[in-house]
Amino acid sequence: MDVEALNDLQRQTEERYAEREFHRLLDSSGGWPAVYRKYPKLRDRNWSAMASAEKIQLLQNTIQGDVPASPVVALQGQRQPVIVFGRELLPLSPVQYDVVKALAEGGETGLSGSGLRNASGKGDAVKCLKTVSKRPGWDGAITMAGKA
Repeated sequence: MDVEALNDLQRQTEERYAEREFHRLLDSSGGWPAVYRKYPKLRDRNWSAMASAEKIQLLQNTIQGDVPASPVVALQGQRQPVIVFGRELLPLSPVQYDVVKALAEGGETGLSGSGLRNASGKGDAVKCLKTVSKRPGWDGAITMAGKA
């Protein structure tokens, strides 16, 4: 085997190792859905065009705080556009706004169905939340219990 072939084999081996390391890091972070929820700015990256070493560096820097995380959903007020994954979307209805606001105020652990009904004051809060989660641009922004 000549030197060029050996160098090529070494590069391929390093890339395979780096790709495995990237997937290990990604899995330890909860996989793509969890990473995108916590770091929505990463959705806009062209991951397939990056070398594995670049992917690892970007993901490590993000997890370590070099890229600030932004909230998945940012409410700006009733009848105002909603920011989801950094994108401005159409306003929610007043009922939908109250339900999403109650969920956001429930913190990272979320709310049970009855907790959401109580916090929002809406009897059909869970149905309303399911409707919101199906709107364009909301994919992955709301995780229902048992659907992670």
